[in-house]
Amino acid sequence: MRDGGWVTYRPDLPLPLRYETCESFADIRAAASAATSGQFNRDGRPLWEVVVLKYADPAGRITRHACCVFDHLVSDGRSMHLLQNELMGDVEANAASRGRYADWVNWQSQEFPRSGGRRTTPTREFWLRHLDGTLADRPTPVPFAISSPVGGGGLLTTTTVDLPIQVTALREAAQALRATPFLLVFANAVSWIARATSVSDVTTRIISNGRPLPYLCAQGWFADSLPVRMRDPKLADPARALSMARQILSQMLRFPYQAPWEYIRTACAPDNIQVSEETGRGQLVINVLPHASEGVLAESECERTVPGDIDGLHMLVLGNATGRCRLQAVFNPDDFSLAGVRMFLEDLAQQLTEISAAH
Repeated sequence: MRDGGWVTYRPDLPLPLRYETCESFADIRAAASAATSGQFNRDGRPLWEVVVLKYADPAGRITRHACCVFDHLVSDGRSMHLLQNELMGDVEANAASRGRYADWVNWQSQEFPRSGGRRTTPTREFWLRHLDGTLADRPTPVPFAISSPVGGGGLLTTTTVDLPIQVTALREAAQALRATPFLLVFANAVSWIARATSVSDVTTRIISNGRPLPYLCAQGWFADSLPVRMRDPKLADPARALSMARQILSQMLRFPYQAPWEYIRTACAPDNIQVSEETGRGQLVINVLPHASEGVLAESECERTVPGDIDGLHMLVLGNATGRCRLQAVFNPDDFSLAGVRMFLEDLAQQLTEISAAH
């Protein structure tokens, strides 16, 4: 997301915690949904909050549900699961990987300078070779884009498609193909785009947590984006796309995998190209988190639109509360057709289901 936000440290920040009493489980769902539908006011106040929802059922049994809501500037998927483990008492014991978030920020700032960082380094040379003259945030040629890459109308739509297979089946199919669930989803998404548009050069973004030891289990905002450019005359073939993705991602798993998005956009852009804040709105961003999505919102409505802005088509692969695989897309409805996004998700769901059944 790109909306001019900022993050600062404050040693005396009060815990943003509040309590609510609910009369029914439906009230719990409504309160949690309301908590996740708004926007944080970025005027120096906390960019996250915890709401404890208390409910007494007809038999008098009391349950409490913690609803943790984070601004995207201060959290990522792994941090959310670390927090869940902390709250539930399932804390990882490896102290060597529980470094301070501020130390990680300092390390990254020194390792990847975002101003004046155009000096030749192995990381910059890697990304210049990989992008080969294109911008990191070049829009992905999806056939259902409906506007030029300019600012949207301040809305954010989420749509969901559940697969008839368990997350474990996706893992097993990926393993049989010498891949990971992410590689399997990524390759099939890119090959679908190549078939639908007859293109052989696609740039997308993937989500990386960029966490080296000793920061692997630190709380904080680590999620970042990495550009992936796929070029091949046979890109429409899922098997060929998977082979390419396997090769490219294996290269990124070395030190370039920790490079932050803004560093790549600015320091690694070709010298003859001016990086603009208005580019990249049409780019596909892929994130795969193949685990169960527990909680009162795990079975939320198929589609909803709330205030917000997002700079591309963000596609997530999750597990729903029953362990089945779930595809979810988040986008600005001024940039993409809802019907087109649904078609993309449904076709991809069918492909992944067929692959899983075959393996």
